[in-house]
Amino acid sequence: METFLRDVVRGLSASPKYIPSQYFYDDKGSKLFQQIMQLEEYYLPEAEMEIIENQTEKIIVDLKPLNNCLDVIELGAGDGSKTLAFLKHASNYGVNIHYYPLDISPEILKTNEKLITEHLPTIQISPLAGNYFDTLSSIPESKNQRLVLFMGSNIGNLTDDEISNLLEKTGSVLKPSDAILIAFDLKKCPGTILKAYDDSKGITRSFNLNLLHRINRELHADFDVSRFEHYPMYNPVSGAVHSYLISQNEQTVQIDNGNYTFELASFEPIHTEISRKFSLFQIEKLCTGSGFNVFGHYTDKKQHYALTLIKQV
Repeated sequence: METFLRDVVRGLSASPKYIPSQYFYDDKGSKLFQQIMQLEEYYLPEAEMEIIENQTEKIIVDLKPLNNCLDVIELGAGDGSKTLAFLKHASNYGVNIHYYPLDISPEILKTNEKLITEHLPTIQISPLAGNYFDTLSSIPESKNQRLVLFMGSNIGNLTDDEISNLLEKTGSVLKPSDAILIAFDLKKCPGTILKAYDDSKGITRSFNLNLLHRINRELHADFDVSRFEHYPMYNPVSGAVHSYLISQNEQTVQIDNGNYTFELASFEPIHTEISRKFSLFQIEKLCTGSGFNVFGHYTDKKQHYALTLIKQV
């Protein structure tokens, strides 16, 4: 809670104001995001699932698991619905798997464990709740080859420095034979991208506004959520979608029972998320710059999305 308060106070004290996107995912935020993934406009899960269904065996062949044993470690695992298909295909190929789903939400991990156990009872599963930078280092040592999954194109929420930091920290727990499989959303028609972040049902709007509800509840703040509006924009040059909460009028907000006070001007934005889109060239440059070699790109038929397999140099 102290970290949450510190990060929110720091963000609202900055110019321009921001709230770190990692705080989207309380229990309600996680449930809203599950709804987002079912939206027709949100093309990302369908593209990712197409790759998993059609190319998992190729990924396993390229990975060459030692003794057909694999520890699959998933960062930000969510409810496990898409990972289930990956684990099924890998198991059908004859790989013995120990699955470690890592997520900030204990509730979503319960859903994950139930789903995987029901459909794949022979797979060992060891959920770990918390910040995956912390829980990653607590996974027991094993002779098995490790494959770290970073799915859902969550890497697009990070800056280049944050991606390098993620790869460095992940690499610190990997052996030379281990690998990382990362999902990247690729650059495409700007209209297609923007619709995914401003859907016709308003679920992405609710997801963004839930940040303020969470701050009110957990940090004893008094945001009037009705006085903010969700606003996304896409820059086709940088490949970045930015999401904002726009203050609809001048207002004063208090946090931590009045210990912190913030003034917002009419139409002042609070930045809440960046979601980046990449070219294959950018992906390779990012990975090689962080000390990894790219072993393969696996894309959907429309070239909207890629899973990229990397190993340390």
